[in-house]
Amino acid sequence: MVDSSKPAGPGPHMTPETMKMKVNYDGVILTTIDVQDAPTEGRPNRVTFSDTTKGRKDDDDAVFLHNIREVARTGEGYGTKVDYEADRLTTKDAMALLAQDSRKVLFVIHGFNTQASFHLLDCTFANEKAKNVQIVPICWPSEGPMKDLLAGDIKASILCHSMGNRVFRHFADPTFKFDNIFLCAADVDGDIFHEDASAEKKEQAKNIVGMLSDENEGNVHVIYNKKDDKLGQSKFMNLFEGERLGASGVRMEAQKRFFSLRSLSSVSDDCKDNIVNVVATEKGFLYDYAKDHNYHFYDKTVEYYDEHA
Repeated sequence: MVDSSKPAGPGPHMTPETMKMKVNYDGVILTTIDVQDAPTEGRPNRVTFSDTTKGRKDDDDAVFLHNIREVARTGEGYGTKVDYEADRLTTKDAMALLAQDSRKVLFVIHGFNTQASFHLLDCTFANEKAKNVQIVPICWPSEGPMKDLLAGDIKASILCHSMGNRVFRHFADPTFKFDNIFLCAADVDGDIFHEDASAEKKEQAKNIVGMLSDENEGNVHVIYNKKDDKLGQSKFMNLFEGERLGASGVRMEAQKRFFSLRSLSSVSDDCKDNIVNVVATEKGFLYDYAKDHNYHFYDKTVEYYDEHA
């Protein structure tokens, strides 16, 4: 929980007011941010970590935490940096805590340049809305307890937002299963699920679909907004790759791409039966900004996860 009530309405939570909230998160999270052991009397598993910790290219582990508490902060607005204390969990303990909630687990991978404090607040507000899913924040996943957890008996789905989809496509492994997969505002190439994609992307797409627990029941839900301004900028930066998936959805039929050097083939046979295009505007996911990119936890979007996870 946080130290203040959630803002009214379905709109964005990261306002000047919510950015000032003290972060106290009781639930389970998974993070690859380096943590430092800092045991105290009565808390042998206490650790500390910080928004200021820089990632490493050789990061290959992750840790489950709970009882996250803000202990200090610097800066303000989007420049806010928070220091935390928390309790480390074993994978077994994390599974036991998650099992206390009857709702299905929905892991959430955040996008680029998102502080842990903002992600935890977003997930807190979304958890208060969700009826059928319990949201578990992931801060840039990798090897380690995430795979141990997925190898267990827990039933879960996963949501990836923005550049979190790039992280997901690289760690996708059909050995580990999710009931449903939600790719929201995905900042990845729009042809990833198509027949003429590169061999690397075709393999990644096949792995993503292969992570479904039951391909007759589950789906990869591609949630997109054609007017997404952040993905418009990304498209310009990735000009020769064409559309971003979170702005185009999956083109189910072959067609010519404007302002591109090549046409777009139809969706791959390995993927087509498990792709569901979800148009954010048609579902009423957006709030008051037609070019929104950060709509993944708005009321109607959370309702969609509740219904389809």
